[in-house]
Amino acid sequence: MRSACAAFLAAAVTAAPVVGSAQAAPAAPADAQAAPAPEKLAPPKVSITPYGFILVQSWWNDGPFAARDQPFQVLQNHDGGSYLISARGTRFGFKIGLPDDPFTGAQLSGVIEGDFKGGFIPGTSVTSTCTTTGTSFTNLKTTCTNTSVAANGTAWYNGIFRLRLGYITASWGDASSRFSLVLGQDWRIVAPLAPTSIAFGYDQMFTQAGNLNQRDPQLKAVYDAAPGDLGVNVSAAILTPQDTAAIFSSGAVPDYDAGNRSRMPNIEGRLAGYLKSGTKKVAEVGIAGAVGWRRYDNTANPNVTVDTTTRLAALDAVFNLPYLTVQGEGYVSDGMEDSYSGLLGSAVVLTSNTANQLVSITNLQSQGYWAQAVVKPTAFIQIPVGYGMAQVRYQGLPASFLASSQRLRNSEFHTGVLFNMSSPWKFGLEFTHTNSGYANNLGAAQAEQFVLASKLDF
Repeated sequence: MRSACAAFLAAAVTAAPVVGSAQAAPAAPADAQAAPAPEKLAPPKVSITPYGFILVQSWWNDGPFAARDQPFQVLQNHDGGSYLISARGTRFGFKIGLPDDPFTGAQLSGVIEGDFKGGFIPGTSVTSTCTTTGTSFTNLKTTCTNTSVAANGTAWYNGIFRLRLGYITASWGDASSRFSLVLGQDWRIVAPLAPTSIAFGYDQMFTQAGNLNQRDPQLKAVYDAAPGDLGVNVSAAILTPQDTAAIFSSGAVPDYDAGNRSRMPNIEGRLAGYLKSGTKKVAEVGIAGAVGWRRYDNTANPNVTVDTTTRLAALDAVFNLPYLTVQGEGYVSDGMEDSYSGLLGSAVVLTSNTANQLVSITNLQSQGYWAQAVVKPTAFIQIPVGYGMAQVRYQGLPASFLASSQRLRNSEFHTGVLFNMSSPWKFGLEFTHTNSGYANNLGAAQAEQFVLASKLDF
């Protein structure tokens, strides 16, 4: 039996090539083309485009600015001038292109951007001060306060990286009609313009003097339609509240201030119309508004809360002419200026009684504007000239506020000469005169700043 099976397998192996040859298709003619192999679809790719600039600035100040690398507030202490050089404004980021979403059909993109203006690492030496209160063993309480030694110059110049922008955009439509959703940290809708400057690319010129610029985590919807030369832009957003810490609240921290305690987001909206020539906007005018809510707790009785509503309205416009650009913004605020990079450290005044109980809240009324003309005699030279001002309106101010050292008015005059040496490299010499007025009637504090800046884009 075994020998019969072996003979059968041997015969099958021997016959296999013959059978295969008999079943094979006839050979193609020599001049026939082979059938193309099926094309393999490459998986969709994510594109990452780096961008940014290296910014080096040199400041000469003839007076005591609150921050020596910003001409935004002059102190009253007559502390004298200063000189410094820094590269902390250097910035880099990534533009991210993503495959279209197959479910919604959205065109997806994203931006991540940061610079080195996130502060600096303080000194490591810590001084601890402790006090003990109470009269018996059962109510003794010891409280300690830790104070870090001030950092030296080396720490200041080695700036910490910070997040500026981080958002994803989902868009539908084309250049003639587009709807977009923006989720993440982006520029706010109110006051969208930026004054022309090389030296002040991270902290915008006229900040605290009419320029309400701010970046916030938000959910934003934007509709832009321009079927012809005329276009319209409508945007609305809900944003995380940003304001000063709740003075009367126990445990006040940056992510649990009066705005967060209200359990409501800030809301902004803007409507703009524009004229364009080709792909370039010739003129644009916009009107915007914002509203926010705040809740304050009594330290004497945390179960009692007092609420207030804050509001802001703003107007912006820009006109691009062949050799001249004119732009500016203006606003009026009812207790909301401290949600932006504005004049006031706190836009509300809290009044308490002798028992340290909060009895009233006063929204500070304020207003401001800035305007700038940029003369462009050649493609290589720009000459910006501008002025900005912000002030508190005195009507209804509490006596306690008028007796304080709070700043009530701030103005900035700015000019300079900016040179475009080549496509990536620019430098400029800029000048700012700042005038800061305070409630204590000790006279205005004035100072001037010269900045030489070099910027290399990539």
